Amino acid sequence: MLARVAVIAVLALSATPAMATEWLTCSDGEGTEIGLLLGHFEGIAVSAVTLETGGQRWVTDPAYGDGTPIAIGQGFETGEVLVLDLLNGDTSATAAQLRLFKAEEGDRFAQGGTLRMPGLGAWPVACGES
Repeated sequence: MLARVAVIAVLALSATPAMATEWLTCSDGEGTEIGLLLGHFEGIAVSAVTLETGGQRWVTDPAYGDGTPIAIGQGFETGEVLVLDLLNGDTSATAAQLRLFKAEEGDRFAQGGTLRMPGLGAWPVACGES
């Protein structure tokens, strides 16, 4: 009986709540798109990123498809702003900068801003969760 109680105690202590995730997709509506796989934490928690523009594709993890490797750099999020920098595969240079502003009024929510890729361009983007 004591062994059974010990096993139950270990299982209860090792249980962790499931972290829900969802994709935030931002697009210019003309073929440039960035997707962020977000976890639900108090601050920013980006698990993965996909990015496409001009027929090129970048990914932080090959599990999300083929593409040139990129890495998640620095980022922060508040109730009104999300800022994320992405680095090239060897993390020696900035690959992309996402700057978003968020607004909420009643049951209405809007999110948008800019996506900049040094050497490739800058785009206004609107975002939605999927």
